[in-house]
Amino acid sequence: MALAGCSSARSPEANGRLACQHVAASLRLYRAATTADPQLAAQDKRAALDQLRAALPLAAIAATSSGQWQALQTTLSESSRVPESKLVGALAAQCQGSGPASSPAGGDGT
Repeated sequence: MALAGCSSARSPEANGRLACQHVAASLRLYRAATTADPQLAAQDKRAALDQLRAALPLAAIAATSSGQWQALQTTLSESSRVPESKLVGALAAQCQGSGPASSPAGGDGT
């Protein structure tokens, strides 16, 4: 919980970039899950979702101060209702240029 307390002291841009780092990790895990054996795939998908859930509060903090992060916050909030397979393209696009999240999806959002 200490991390959440520190996140509000960061700039919106820093929180948004940190959220995108979690998105990048999620996309890498999700991609790995599509090529793994079924048991490992289930673990990777759970870990990918955990990364999206970690990104949400950071994106929310960023969005309250900077509108550029609102779309990311909205997409992340859908992760509890929508399969990640339906969110991959949007997540990759919304974090493109924000650091490492632009590369793990292979550039095409898959």
